[in-house]
Amino acid sequence: DRREDEGIKSWPFYGIIDVMRPAMHQLRNANERMVLATLYNTDGPAPRAAGTQMLFSRALRQGYFSGGCVEDDLARHAADVMATGESRQIRYGQGSPWWDIRLACGSGIDIFLEALDPDDAALSALMEFYAHRVPCLWQSGSQIRTCVAAPQKIPPTVIHSVPFQYTKYYEPTRRLIVFGDDPTALSLVTSAKHSGFETHLVTTNGPIEPPPINGISYHRSPAETVFKALQPDLWTAIVVTAHDTDLVEIILKTAFQGPIGYLGAVGSISRRATQVGRLVASGVTASLAEQLRMPVGLAGMGKAPSEVAISIMAELMQRYSAPTG
Repeated sequence: DRREDEGIKSWPFYGIIDVMRPAMHQLRNANERMVLATLYNTDGPAPRAAGTQMLFSRALRQGYFSGGCVEDDLARHAADVMATGESRQIRYGQGSPWWDIRLACGSGIDIFLEALDPDDAALSALMEFYAHRVPCLWQSGSQIRTCVAAPQKIPPTVIHSVPFQYTKYYEPTRRLIVFGDDPTALSLVTSAKHSGFETHLVTTNGPIEPPPINGISYHRSPAETVFKALQPDLWTAIVVTAHDTDLVEIILKTAFQGPIGYLGAVGSISRRATQVGRLVASGVTASLAEQLRMPVGLAGMGKAPSEVAISIMAELMQRYSAPTG
């Protein structure tokens, strides 16, 4: 890299993106070999959890393990793996042979690097599950690489040392559907997109042109049509920022007809009691109606649109705290 050779530092924007599968999909379609790096073991208070991944190609570096302690060195190892096709296990920190690379936290981390070609069968299966929002288990190591459908439950990352093998659980991409046309809705979809969520804004009969926010999907159809098209699942969060009481009830009632991971609406605690009552009266079971988050978001935040959006995203991050990959 010319910038590295000349001692020119670059901002590490590669570390902001924490989901690998979209880039894996693009590289596979471009018929490019890639290197997947998986953090499979930590000793001590490591900055990232086991199961965290990075991705490398000839022109791409994505993700991070230590906030700058090992990424440059790891990129050099990834280049070797890409050139030879031979997988590699690396340890940094405590017990590492590279005495000049230490982690500020004082811990030790173990990383497995593997080259993936576009026609790799396990990679093809992973991309198929990714496209159809199916949870799956990726098993890889010195003598194995498979990807199979998995139950909707997150098992731990499993490590077998002889022969070396690890298992990583991939869940469908986190998805957020926002119903509204107000500043809070716009702030929320902006924050969600930057947080790696597949993001949809729904404003029935709203403006013809979508809002100037890159990377989100805009829908003008009624809630029933949108839900039928998107098929919400356990990894889908739905947030209603609209204020029209009748419209909100229609959206919430429609949402409760299928599986959802999170359902919230802007409103007061007193309004929640009324809303739950209306839902039950319309045929929604009391146990389902009680799942409604209203007011939505973490308590104690401000009321400006950006502050409400941050509080909602913080609550969603708590609920979907496991890395998705």
